Amino acid sequence: MRITSGVLLLILGEFNAPLWAQGGENNLAANGVSANVEPASTPQGETLSAYDQWADRQDYYPRHMILAMRARLSGAFDLLPPGEATRFRDQFVAKLSILVDPQWQHAEQWLVQTLAVASESYANKIWTMLPDIVVDSPNDIRAKLRNIAIRAMNVQQVRQGFEQTRQTSIQVAREDVQRQTQFNTQLRASMTYSTPNLYSPAAQSRPVPSLRYSDYFNHRYGSPFSYAFGGVWFF
Repeated sequence: MRITSGVLLLILGEFNAPLWAQGGENNLAANGVSANVEPASTPQGETLSAYDQWADRQDYYPRHMILAMRARLSGAFDLLPPGEATRFRDQFVAKLSILVDPQWQHAEQWLVQTLAVASESYANKIWTMLPDIVVDSPNDIRAKLRNIAIRAMNVQQVRQGFEQTRQTSIQVAREDVQRQTQFNTQLRASMTYSTPNLYSPAAQSRPVPSLRYSDYFNHRYGSPFSYAFGGVWFF
């Protein structure tokens, strides 16, 4: 089945008009691509315009990969046998339809969020996982997208497990603080009501316990150091 420009627009999104009707040369120049543009009515022109529409809407392929794939895509038509351009266009648009399939939306969101904060080395690692839509087959593209989706789920599960562990650690630490606070409160209460405070004014005005004992002993039994001589007691 021949894929017309209207079908391309239904696949790639809701546009008022295709790119080849919106000044395609200016759009390509803005992306740093040579303005050597095929007419949009040709299979090559329709393919490149469909690619440009997709490239403008995606956020996870870096600029250098977008430009390199477009150059290879344009050059691929020069290597095709006569009469194969239309079939090649249809196959390429089928690949683009895989990339915009809603089932990969979660993987796409993960890619965008991850690349936004990734280091250069990790970003390069992620980019090597992306499909090469020029040379990869539809099955290869699906397989690579599936691997990315699995990686996204695994990373999310690890993050959730880490967050649960962190929350559990915080709760345990909070309970330890509460128990220690309760113990300290009980300890202070027992010291206040069970043990005399020797530094209070009331305790300071009382005689020393040893003096109280000596006074009692001397009053009842006499001083152990007293003696009598001639009927007179000496202390």
